Amino acid sequence: MNFSPEELALLKDTLGQRVSWLSKNINSLPSEKQASATQLLTKLSAILTKFDSQTKSTTANLKAADVRTLVVDDDEYCAKLLAANLEQLGFINVDIAMDGQEAINLMYDTPLPFHLILSDWNMPIKSGLEVHSAMLASDRYNESQFVMTTSITQASQIREAIDHGVNDYLAKPIEIEALRKKLTRFFPEALL
Repeated sequence: MNFSPEELALLKDTLGQRVSWLSKNINSLPSEKQASATQLLTKLSAILTKFDSQTKSTTANLKAADVRTLVVDDDEYCAKLLAANLEQLGFINVDIAMDGQEAINLMYDTPLPFHLILSDWNMPIKSGLEVHSAMLASDRYNESQFVMTTSITQASQIREAIDHGVNDYLAKPIEIEALRKKLTRFFPEALL
């Protein structure tokens, strides 16, 4: 049976959660069950190691059409324009959130994680940095890329985003060639 990279990542995450839970709770089991739980933990850890070797950097090898992308912007025109530019580059799997809270809800409610999140900085309800913090809080987004898209070009604010761990920055208005360069850096196989 063949699994897509997204399915493998989901299986790995689920297995990782099981291993973590068992590791934390093994000592609270009755002593007669601890030996079998330890054996199970050893087997599950070995399987997880195999998953790790198979799923490392799978996002770098994705084709544009397979990259799950979330565009977050409270300006509907900007969000749709960015989505259209992405689609012109072949990134056809694009969802749009109109504010930070909607983005966080989508990130956690979707069965498969987004590979790329392009988020405006200044938005009502939740800012782009808060969306980024929510992404960092979930293991399922360990290999996802987060790009801040904003008209803010002050060096101190760009430094704040970088210090916060944002992968990159795009200044508005976003030109398609600048977008192509950023995407090629994150997904080198996508635009071939």
